[in-house]
Amino acid sequence: LMNDQLRRAFLELCAAELNRGPIVWTFDDLHWGDAPSIELVDDALRGFADRPLVAIGFARPEVEGLFPRLWAQRGATQIRLGPLPKKAATRLAEGVLGHGAAPAVVAAVVDRAGGNAFFLEELLRAAAYGEVERLPETVVAMVQVRLEALAAPARQVLRAASVLGTRFSLAPLAALLGAELPERELDQIVSDLITREVLVAEDLDRRELSFRHDTIREAAYGMLLDADRALAHRTAGLWLEAQHERDALTVAQHLEAGGEEARAALWYRYAAEHALDAGDPRAVVDRAARGLECGAVEHERGALLLLACVAHDWLGETDATERCALGALDAAREGSTVWLRAAAELAVVAGRLGNHHLLVGVARDLERARAGEARRDRVSALAIVASELLLVGHVDQAHRLLERVEELADAWTTDGVASAWRLRAQSIAALVGGDSVAALTLMRASTEQMDQVGARRELASGLTNIGFLEIMVGQFAEAEATLRRALALSNELGAVRITTVATQNLALALFYGGQPAEALRTAKLAEQLARQQDSVRLAGAALVYQTRAHLALGNATDARATAGRAVDALAAMPPTLAYAQAAYAEAALASGDVATALTSATAAERLLDSLGSIEEGDAYVRLTLARVRLATDDRAEAVRLARGALVRIDAAAAGLTDADARRSFAAMPEHLALAHLAAQ
Repeated sequence: LMNDQLRRAFLELCAAELNRGPIVWTFDDLHWGDAPSIELVDDALRGFADRPLVAIGFARPEVEGLFPRLWAQRGATQIRLGPLPKKAATRLAEGVLGHGAAPAVVAAVVDRAGGNAFFLEELLRAAAYGEVERLPETVVAMVQVRLEALAAPARQVLRAASVLGTRFSLAPLAALLGAELPERELDQIVSDLITREVLVAEDLDRRELSFRHDTIREAAYGMLLDADRALAHRTAGLWLEAQHERDALTVAQHLEAGGEEARAALWYRYAAEHALDAGDPRAVVDRAARGLECGAVEHERGALLLLACVAHDWLGETDATERCALGALDAAREGSTVWLRAAAELAVVAGRLGNHHLLVGVARDLERARAGEARRDRVSALAIVASELLLVGHVDQAHRLLERVEELADAWTTDGVASAWRLRAQSIAALVGGDSVAALTLMRASTEQMDQVGARRELASGLTNIGFLEIMVGQFAEAEATLRRALALSNELGAVRITTVATQNLALALFYGGQPAEALRTAKLAEQLARQQDSVRLAGAALVYQTRAHLALGNATDARATAGRAVDALAAMPPTLAYAQAAYAEAALASGDVATALTSATAAERLLDSLGSIEEGDAYVRLTLARVRLATDDRAEAVRLARGALVRIDAAAAGLTDADARRSFAAMPEHLALAHLAAQ
């Protein structure tokens, strides 16, 4: 939520400023930037491509490894700076040393610098004191030689400052030095170091300083003994902790380097939470791992694993999501917020992988877990797990969880997020029960609540579901528009899993909208995305869509091969398996193999009878069954199947209050075909 709101506020601020005039942003040392900030700038450059907005960044070459193809899609122009030309370096050397300098000295300095401007500057400082010949070859060693020439108190100040980082303030520096240096003496030393261009005064009011170059800090840091370095980090960490420092990562790193690992684990959790708020899942994973390496136990371990779980899920890394969710469940106290959220995450992964045993186990644990204070988290967990159970055919267990949700009315009536999850679960229950219209109404209500609380990821997910349900009631053009909006939002947010589902649903909307070739291309992309995330259910459904597109294009051979892959992939997913078997039966029928079509249709019928109905493809499966029976000359059974399907369709249509929705629902291709077949 925090990340979504920060992004929205930032773009609104940019829009307001652009209404007043052009904007130019300049970034120095971009290689020290953070991914969320880079992405915010990218969002602005994309969103305001036709407005007077310019971003200029300066960085070392390593920026390409940290941020590959930085702003490349925004028409970025890259200018690479080569080494300082020898002629320019010579002019600079003569300007610093004076025209009376010996040509040999100037040439030696220029050659040694090799075009490195910082190295040249340091060499010129040394040359002014006649020390060119005895200088070491590396920049760091050369700077250390320069620092060694300073008085002992100045070296002590620089060593302490180097522990604090490239930029620091005087308050923690004074805390590190303790009573050894009175404040007046410290101010005098710092002033002298600024004059000598070792330090730079960044903000005099806030008493903030920085090393003139990171190499100077590196040189000073390298002069510390190991024991002194650890003590300095520990002192800095404890001081910052006492000051309630907001930069949790800095505190954590100081405490870890100072041997305070238990404290560091807590601060790494804070740092991971901040990264999640900022929308940087890679940083979340890294910081959580650092906290775990510090020996976090029990609640802290569970919280760190949950954060990593959420980040891995964001990135579409299914195996890692499952591993971290299991670890968080084991470490957290049963019924706590961490435990409940981990249970929900694990259920989603289990559903994605088709692991019924794991999903049912999570649901069972959730049912019998003692109720704690985290009531709204309990509502959300119950609703999410129930939804996953419904999608794979465990209807009775799902409804037991939904009954528990209703018992927690005090939680979902006072919390927008909990209420939205409840409505979403009810929508899926309605869909599985065959009421697409009620499902659409409930899903719209759920998505509207997610939007009201600013949950943009859940808004994207809800739009994806709404698009699918619009397809189910025959509103194909509306569905395509909704799904393209969902895709734009999920791509903007970097929500890989939502992008996959939206792509898959878009393939179905395109198919029904009379664009089979485009539907085939989109379904193949959806399958590819799903396989990258190890999502069996999504990959299998995408194969079913490909089969139907192949059939629409007259590619019976390709359709049959694709449908066979779908049946194999969905063996553990009864509702979607019935859909796949019907598609295989249609493909076999199209290629003239009536016997195989009958075998596959019979298997689909058995599944349909055991389930009662399925969330997707119910009418298509029943139509295919009737067509196969007709192909075997069993006209009576074909008519019975067609008329039975029409009774269900008429019952669903009767509940539609909107006349347009009734018309579009009746005009669904399967519904028209069933009516035609029954009439024949």
